[in-house]
Amino acid sequence: MASHGLGPLLRAVLDVSLRVPSVYAVDLYLFTYIHLFLFIYLLVFIYLLIFIYLLIFISFYLFIYLLIFIYFYLLTYRFYYFSSTGVLLALCILVLSRPMLFRLYAFIAAAVFCVLSAAFHHYGSFVSSMPFPITSESRWQKPVTAELHSLCHSCASFVLASAALQLCLSIAFCSALRLRGRFVLVLLPACILSPAGLALGLSSEVQSWLALVSSLPAPCILLYRLLNNVRWFEYTAKYTFLVLRHMYQQYGLQVLVEDTWKRIHVPDILRVFWLTRFATQAILLLYVVGETGDVDTTLDPAGTWDVLCNLLISGCDSTITVLGMSAVISSLARYLGLAVLAFIGSQDDEDRRLGFVAPVLFFLLALQTGLSGLAPDERLIRLSRNLCLLLTAVLHFIHSMADPVLMQLGTTHLLPIRRHCPAVGISLGLSIAPLLLIVLLWQRSPFGTWLFAIVAFCIELCLKVVVSLTVYGLFIIDGFYSTLWERLDDYVYYVRSTGSVVEFMFGVVMFGNVVLSPAFSQAKSGWKTFMNRRTAVRKIGLLPELTGKELREIGDVCSICYQEFTISARRTPCNHYFHALCLRKWLYVQDTCPMCHQRVHKPGTESDIGPTNNNLNERFGGEDPEQRVVEQALAREELGFPAAVEGTIANEYGNAVGEQRECAASGSWDGMQTSEKLMLEKERRLEVRETNGNVHGVLNSEGERKEELGMVRTDDEATGHGVLEPAGDATDSEQV
Repeated sequence: MASHGLGPLLRAVLDVSLRVPSVYAVDLYLFTYIHLFLFIYLLVFIYLLIFIYLLIFISFYLFIYLLIFIYFYLLTYRFYYFSSTGVLLALCILVLSRPMLFRLYAFIAAAVFCVLSAAFHHYGSFVSSMPFPITSESRWQKPVTAELHSLCHSCASFVLASAALQLCLSIAFCSALRLRGRFVLVLLPACILSPAGLALGLSSEVQSWLALVSSLPAPCILLYRLLNNVRWFEYTAKYTFLVLRHMYQQYGLQVLVEDTWKRIHVPDILRVFWLTRFATQAILLLYVVGETGDVDTTLDPAGTWDVLCNLLISGCDSTITVLGMSAVISSLARYLGLAVLAFIGSQDDEDRRLGFVAPVLFFLLALQTGLSGLAPDERLIRLSRNLCLLLTAVLHFIHSMADPVLMQLGTTHLLPIRRHCPAVGISLGLSIAPLLLIVLLWQRSPFGTWLFAIVAFCIELCLKVVVSLTVYGLFIIDGFYSTLWERLDDYVYYVRSTGSVVEFMFGVVMFGNVVLSPAFSQAKSGWKTFMNRRTAVRKIGLLPELTGKELREIGDVCSICYQEFTISARRTPCNHYFHALCLRKWLYVQDTCPMCHQRVHKPGTESDIGPTNNNLNERFGGEDPEQRVVEQALAREELGFPAAVEGTIANEYGNAVGEQRECAASGSWDGMQTSEKLMLEKERRLEVRETNGNVHGVLNSEGERKEELGMVRTDDEATGHGVLEPAGDATDSEQV
């Protein structure tokens, strides 16, 4: 009876295990870092092979390592370049029926046994041709090779091990293909030929031919059985296709998918896939961290937490891994629900749906948030938030499981008190756990819509627990009365209706959080964009515009679009030129010059920028500020003030200009220009007074003095201010 029960279990385990490699193939196709994880799985597989070979005292692991590496290298790049075909083939293998799947893997296992048997045969002939003499010097100079040669020639252990290994491989080959009769009689003697040649000490040439002869029967038998089973594979494939088509035509796609889902045990396959992947990555990560760092640091709580975070990040990096994690969560939720039901003593089958609700909710949250497509750090944060939301949902579901039991215990007055403790304890725990979760998240996480949702769910759960315990208390109080409590139903109705109203209000708030919050965020973003565009247009209007002759004298191109100025250009306070449209688009993004990154416009001011000097005119009474400074300086000098005052007044104008341009150096330079203008004005007035109206003499004398100084004042078109330049070919009229 035990064997009869163990056989179906083993077949079910094999059915699930043999479908997992197909899921690995699909996951590798969907995963971005395909070569990294191929190397991980290949490395683990090679270590397992080396361990097995060491157990059977075989020392040719380098040859097997190279063979497996070449095989997986070709398989990897063939899969990479023909990925679509590989995925379709993996999906076809995944949905095969159990008999067809077992037979397919039987042929694959037989092929592997053929390769291993041939490798052992040829390795024996290779060892027999090694020319090393066994001396004390060679044993000291080449200890590994000498010991291997001594093991092969001086001891019978290698011959016995080779013969035993060949017999085991032949028996496994016959069992995989279910060979009987003449095939066994041909295969078993052939596998002994090569070990017999080693035992007899034949030459290397003869041993090579014996290895070839011993290796031929197995591939020939495999090819023969494969050709005989082609018709069976064809018939089974047609029959399966007809059954699936009939089911689709009669019951629809949903029933077909559900039947296939149950037939191939998809949750179990995903669960085994995720757990094996998680375990493999954990072993490799611990090994790498242990080799590169301190073991004690790796095993401390901080190091363990980092390793766990990395494993969780890599455990949801693709859609297949998210499905696998959902399957694992399904098992955890299912056993949690069964434990709660057993603890509170419930027998309701409807309460066993936690194993279905939890994984579906987790997968929907992962799809909604794009979990697998996020960066690693963001993925970990989003995963923790999704798990918090899932935890609140699980607590709500546990309350829905405990509430009917609590009401039943409240109305049954003859049960002992120990029957009430589990349900009441679960309810009290459900009232404390949400509060602890709120405090923990509020201390460690910034406020957001997700935190608001969790807080609302937790408060709603606490409210539900309070309502349930209140109604339960009313029922218990009613049990102590010897007479009928007429207002009991009214009180129960009031409590439940109050709870329902508050739950409805929370639902409205959550609806606003889910629906209106994104709409409000979009409206806020749109308003911000509108204000940025409006501000950019206003800032462009404040900048001086260059057209006509000034535009032609620039001789430059726009630094944003690299096109020439044809109609107009705008000049920034830092004397850079741009198209108005280009600069406006730039100001949509940031309020700095594209060339030097200085502020184009000072926040909180509406002043003009550049040489228009509107605010300076207001500051100096609507007059030309430069002219007013000169007039005030001359008037104060006539009243007997020292010459330093004129520098102070000139610097006052320069500092005002510097405030407009946010540049102290600009203020000092403009003040210096004003002082020069003041000096020229004083000289001009002195000449006017001395010549008493002789304008021609004044002009000539002024020209001579300027020529003596070697300077001529001209207007700088770039800055809009007068500057002194070396005298050139300027005429007297131009100087006047």
